[in-house]
Amino acid sequence: MTTDDRPRYRAVLPLYVPALLGAVVFLVLFVTAQREQQALLSERLEQIVQRHEQTAQRVAASMAHDLGDTRGSIERFARELERQLDRTDPQAAGAFDTLFEKRPDGTYRSRLASMDPQRDAAAVLPKYLQPDAASREFFVRSVHFTSLFGQATVGKAFVNTWILPKHGGEVIFWPSEPGWVEQPAADFDYRATEWFLPTEPAQNPQRKSYWTALAFDPVPRIWMTSVVAPLYWRGAWYGSVGHDMPLANLLLQTQQLRQQEGSRFVLLSGQDSIVASDQYGEEILRAKGQLRLGQLGDPAWAAAIQQARQQGLARQGFVRVTQADRVWFVARIEGADWVLVNSLPLGPIVRQIEASFTTLRNIAITTLLIELVIATVILALAHRRGRRHFNDILKLHDDLAERESRYRTLVSNLPGIVYRCANDTDWTMHYISDAVEGLTGYPASAFIGTGAISFNAVVHVDDRDLLWRQIQNALEDRLPYRVEYRLQHKDGQIMWVMEQGQGCYDAKDQLVWLDGVILNINALHYAQEQLGRLNVELEQKVELRTRALREALGELESFGHAIAHDLRAPLRQASSYLEMVGEAMPDGDPSRQWLERSQRALERMNDMIQGLWSVARLGSAALNVSRFALNVLVDEIRAELNVDAAAKISWQVGTLPELEADRILLREVLQNLLDNAMKYSARQTDPVVGIRDHSEASSQEWVIEVYDNGAGFDPSHADKLFVLFQRLHKSSEFPGTGIGLALCARIIALHGGRIWASSSPGQGASFFFALPKRSMD
Repeated sequence: MTTDDRPRYRAVLPLYVPALLGAVVFLVLFVTAQREQQALLSERLEQIVQRHEQTAQRVAASMAHDLGDTRGSIERFARELERQLDRTDPQAAGAFDTLFEKRPDGTYRSRLASMDPQRDAAAVLPKYLQPDAASREFFVRSVHFTSLFGQATVGKAFVNTWILPKHGGEVIFWPSEPGWVEQPAADFDYRATEWFLPTEPAQNPQRKSYWTALAFDPVPRIWMTSVVAPLYWRGAWYGSVGHDMPLANLLLQTQQLRQQEGSRFVLLSGQDSIVASDQYGEEILRAKGQLRLGQLGDPAWAAAIQQARQQGLARQGFVRVTQADRVWFVARIEGADWVLVNSLPLGPIVRQIEASFTTLRNIAITTLLIELVIATVILALAHRRGRRHFNDILKLHDDLAERESRYRTLVSNLPGIVYRCANDTDWTMHYISDAVEGLTGYPASAFIGTGAISFNAVVHVDDRDLLWRQIQNALEDRLPYRVEYRLQHKDGQIMWVMEQGQGCYDAKDQLVWLDGVILNINALHYAQEQLGRLNVELEQKVELRTRALREALGELESFGHAIAHDLRAPLRQASSYLEMVGEAMPDGDPSRQWLERSQRALERMNDMIQGLWSVARLGSAALNVSRFALNVLVDEIRAELNVDAAAKISWQVGTLPELEADRILLREVLQNLLDNAMKYSARQTDPVVGIRDHSEASSQEWVIEVYDNGAGFDPSHADKLFVLFQRLHKSSEFPGTGIGLALCARIIALHGGRIWASSSPGQGASFFFALPKRSMD
């Protein structure tokens, strides 16, 4: 075969045919993709809007649930308090003086020193209310019950539980305001307010609870509302009870509304005032709660509300309103005349979706240019698979969100074992947390329903009757329960636990299950046992040391008495001999001055021995405390002072308090301080001696100052003033033994007080002493 006979390659189609065919295919695919994109855009947009709509419904339902839970709580409180008060308790009135103290302003207030604001309720009785036996009983019993009820409601949307009796006063459990007892004025009166008047039988014969109007507090910048119910005692109306709820607590769930870009909300009151918004917060504050929809810069809000009402908001409770560029979700909050409005702009959502599709289209175009057919198939498969995967993820997200909302209130971040069980002898578990395995050795699944083991089986056999009895007693009284008992671990170890919970009731007030928490207190229990043993040993040691100290003090007192007696006898003899020598000595004898100096030295020694004996006796003296007026005691001391010396003094005696102390010993203190003030100011041209009260009403001690304008002293030596025989001036300048101030310090210390001084040389001196305020009840 020659060269011309060889077969030649001939193209079946011209080269431009595949290119043209590719362009046609690309154009067809592009048009198809555009249509599919529009369909998917509408579908995806609707999915996002529906998901946000479900979120808005959940937020509104959560707010309605908090309102309903708060109303139900105060109605239960009113019923249970009435049931508790109807029971006779003759001991309650007698406990009034233990729980309350009468203040100088005429009010009775709870004793803060004997209460824990995180666990105990408090009460204040205004000065116009003089409690009789009945009201004393009421306040004692209501404080006790409110403490128990309030502890069980910690963590709720409302912040406190209070009672307003019809005769005045208030009982309240308010952990976030521990100093509340000190805040009310002496004549406070809530009886003319909306927290009280609507509960009177004439205005509320059906004994219904109600919500007060929203009120704005400008200091914390929050809105507050209260649910109030009437209180009856022994068949007669006795006042009102209530919970206060900050609006901010209701708005916690609104954070979910901000997950979508551009989403905004407002909350309207019954008078269409905007009380909360994530966009118009500053405008609300400037308008002091009177901001209206018409005052907003965006009129679309008012238009959306009007359209929602026209579509039946009052009947349906939730309406979706669609505008050209926005969707509005309008919800009526059950339990209060409020409306929650959520605005969702469609522009950001559309742009986000279009951006996703644009990126996808660019990838598809590039891929088609490289390998048209293969890329089209892969893109179609990837698109369908991606959409199916997205729908699966979206469904899973919604399921998880629903479960999270369902179980949030069940666990509520409590430590230990969280459970929900039936009220039967096996404590059949509906739910129990995984922490149970650490205390029992069995997994949580073993206890659920009629599982492998009942919870009662791991309770120590000796504690089962106790656990059943205490829980049933609490359920009969509709009270929370708290029980300490033992669990037996799978390996035989005994674990001490504390269980706290309460019964849950349905709409027909029937018990359906028990909710609670179980805490491991094993270490605490054994620590308490060890502490008890140590306390017994400590008390025995203290008793032995006290007995030895008493014996030593007795010996010291006997020794001091002997010294004082034996030393003073020869001093008296020496003084008599010197006096006899002086009488026999002729006048003008130069030795007489030495004789006089010796007599003065003997007198000083006698004074020092007497002072030492006074100080020694204080070690064993028992205080004879009584109440007396300090002004009267000062007047008595002034009447006994040296008349000539006292007459030269300019006395400045202020209004002094009545206090509780040993009158005889305190007289000794004032006698020494006033004598010193007169002595050190006597050389001044115009001597001044004064005494005044420096006490503060809120302080727990009386503070009294004795001052003068005399010689004063160097303040760097002030610590030596109250030490025996320590003097800052020579005897030749100012006579004295150096015992008086030491005696004052011992007397003040016996009273549990303190004494100090301040001065500057030549500027006078001030001596202060402080005594604790005692109760003579």
